[in-house]
Amino acid sequence: MTSTKRPTSLDVARKAGVSRTTVSFVLNNVPGMSISDATRRRVLEAADELNYHSNVVGRRLMSGKSNSLGLILRQSPQQVYADAFLPQVIFGVEQAAMEHGFHVLIKQVEPEDMQAYNRLINENHVDGIILSGPREDDPEIIHLHAEDVPIMLMGQLPGTDIPFVDINATEGAEAAVSHLIELGHKK
Repeated sequence: MTSTKRPTSLDVARKAGVSRTTVSFVLNNVPGMSISDATRRRVLEAADELNYHSNVVGRRLMSGKSNSLGLILRQSPQQVYADAFLPQVIFGVEQAAMEHGFHVLIKQVEPEDMQAYNRLINENHVDGIILSGPREDDPEIIHLHAEDVPIMLMGQLPGTDIPFVDINATEGAEAAVSHLIELGHKK
């Protein structure tokens, strides 16, 4: 008869010959811990052999964090797919998030839906929001920032101190013109 009991972090710790704390540090990739490569390997192998997966709900309850980011796309699906740049940005966001132990929940919302952020935070329990296409007439962005909700904009929102990433079109145009001149183009 096979057991249907899910393996626990204690099972992983026993198999790897370490403490539950060490298992937690290794599996949660906690920075600043001096855990040897050999110990880290033993823990990962034990977790793999036992088919151990941490309990996401339990982790959320204990830490109050979901390790999830909400990426809100204010563009229509047609605009997203027609944009040569945005899919690459989305992929980059997902890659960077994974490298830091986060998951990305991508939500496409209608541009006039100014309550999308609250729904994403409250219903999906994300730890922060990345917003593409911020609008100056959207007071919810300012409100969330004032409430200390971690938010990053893809594009600057003038008159605010909200963190943002953007393309420097002027510098890009200057580089393109310089390159064409170097190639000998006159007009």
